[in-house]
Order: sequence, then C-alpha cells, then structure tokens
Amino acid sequence: DIAIGCAKLFGINLMTNFKSPYFAISVKDFWSRWHISLSTWFRDYVYIPLGGNRVSKVRNTFNLLVTFLVSGLWPGAAWHFVVWGGLHGLLQVLENCFPFMRKLTKKAKEEPESVKGPVIWLCRIVTFVIAMLAWVFFRAETCYVLVHMWDGVLSPGAYIARGLYDFGMGTVDVLSLAFPLVLLLVYDFAALYDDPIAKLRKLKKPVRWLVYYGFVFLVLMLASFNAQEFVYFQF
Repeated sequence: DIAIGCAKLFGINLMTNFKSPYFAISVKDFWSRWHISLSTWFRDYVYIPLGGNRVSKVRNTFNLLVTFLVSGLWPGAAWHFVVWGGLHGLLQVLENCFPFMRKLTKKAKEEPESVKGPVIWLCRIVTFVIAMLAWVFFRAETCYVLVHMWDGVLSPGAYIARGLYDFGMGTVDVLSLAFPLVLLLVYDFAALYDDPIAKLRKLKKPVRWLVYYGFVFLVLMLASFNAQEFVYFQF
C-alpha cells in the first residue's frame, strides 16, 4: 500500500498486490488475493507453460505441485521455504478433489456479494487457521525452531503470558498492538465488497482531511522507531 501510494504521487498506477487475503474462503482463493503480482507471474511463466489445467488430472496435480515448490524458492534457497510452498500446492490439490470447494471459490471470485452465510464464515476460519499454521514452516529456519513454534501453537495461553512478561508489556502496550490489527481487519473486510478509499474520496473535504490527519497521528503514536532491517531485504 505504501508503494502504491508513493507511485501515485508520480502518476504511476501499480496493481493491487493484496486483496483481503485473510478473509479468503479456500487456499486457492487465498492465492488469488495474496501477493497477486508474484502469484500471477508464476501462473503465467511456470504453471501455464507446464500445461496449466488443460491437461489430465494427474498432470495438473504435477503442474500445481511444481509451481508451488518453485514459488517457495522465491523468498530464499532454503528447505523450509520449499516445504512451505509444497504444502500450499498439496492443499490446493486436495481442494480440487472437492467440487463444492471449486464452485465456491469460483463464485467468490465472480460474485463476491453473493458469498455470505455461516458456511462461508466457517470456510474463512478454516482457511485462516491453515494459512497461519503454514506460516510456521515459512518462519522456522531449523527443526528446533519448528518444534518450539509448534509447542507455542499447541499451548498459546502459556506462551502469550510468558511473552508479555518477557517483553515487559502491560495492558496499554497490548491494546496499542491490538487496535491497529483490528483496524486493518475491519478495512480488509470492507474491501471485500467495496473500495473504502473510493468512499473516503467522496466525503466532504473537511471530514476527509480530518481522517487523513487522524491516520497520520495514529501512525506517529503507534509506530515503532527501532532500527530494524526490512524483512524483504533478505530475499
């Protein structure tokens, strides 16, 4: 979003790269919303040249797995990235075994307004949990770290309490972290069905600028100014 905003200052329109991925209803839907520029590149230059889905089911399964295994190498040449990519490929292969999920994913892409109800929310929750568990493989650089992180996943209460104690975090600190996360989730959910930025532009000028300065104030109040290397510099 920062890159898109900066580019617009120079009259350059960049493509949307993330579109509410954590509200996806399937792993396939997740990848149509997550890192769109990268997933589109792998679709056009790896998946389709291999034959895409215009081949037999067995070959299509092979194409999917190869594409996601290769995509796992993008963050870096390490086995845990490859495992993460392969896991997402395998999950999509499993989804293809269920016609219901294929139809639901297609409908979500073509008619997002019509995809509602308790079943959809159940799909969103399951997909969110799957995506979070898969990130453990992405983050864990060694088997020891992987086991340690899984231990934290299976007993989150103790780890959260220990983490708050170790970092010296109080109630105010926790709320200052929770507030922007909730704000982002609300924005992402609204973006599923409409363009919040377009709606903001339609507000009267005094109200619009009040919102702009409000967000600037929040960034200054909540941002961390510790000198940390941007995570993507290592990729």
